[in-house]
Amino acid sequence: MAKKEMLSAHFSRDEMACRCCGKIGGYSENLKKLLICLERLRELVGGSLNVTSGYRCPGHNADVGGMPNSYHLKDMAADLSSPGYPLEKLAKLAQSAGFKGIVIEEDQGIVHCDIREIAYFEHRRV
Repeated sequence: MAKKEMLSAHFSRDEMACRCCGKIGGYSENLKKLLICLERLRELVGGSLNVTSGYRCPGHNADVGGMPNSYHLKDMAADLSSPGYPLEKLAKLAQSAGFKGIVIEEDQGIVHCDIREIAYFEHRRV
């Protein structure tokens, strides 16, 4: 079995790469900042985080209905869940970990977390 390429202590390249093409965007500074926040959040959660979407190439972003200027296109966002954590609690911890953009997506069972400059919080209910 091939060894996973790790981008940080707990997050692999496979977790952060586009689900359709396996690429990561060319925004290395953004990715570093995102991974720092993800590691902080993992520490606050005290366990694993499931990354359901990290980087998205433009085609995949369009296919999943992402915004044309999505932070996923710039290595600035991850959609997350954590076993045993209610979404509201995970969102509050994400804020504490340094994420500025937080969107709770109840219908998908995830919290979108990004590293935008201006704070934004939204709770989308079904």
